[in-house]
Amino acid sequence: MLDLGPDITSDPDSVHALMSRFGITAESPPTVVQAMEMISSLSRAAVEGRTLCDVNALMTVLTSFVRTSCSLPVSYNADDMS
Repeated sequence: MLDLGPDITSDPDSVHALMSRFGITAESPPTVVQAMEMISSLSRAAVEGRTLCDVNALMTVLTSFVRTSCSLPVSYNADDMS
């Protein structure tokens, strides 16, 4: 999505379609690790001064996958995320 830039990714429906192309759907939402990798990649790109995708649209789509119950393990350990 970073390569597509903010113009193409400004529509949440487009972002949703892009994510579904890679198997991320409401039926198969991103894992915590996948979401963290997306945000980490955005952070790295921002620090490098690269053009970002539309972060608002991406966050809108990511939050649409949030279920009423938290998907984090009960005993959350930051070391398990690496």
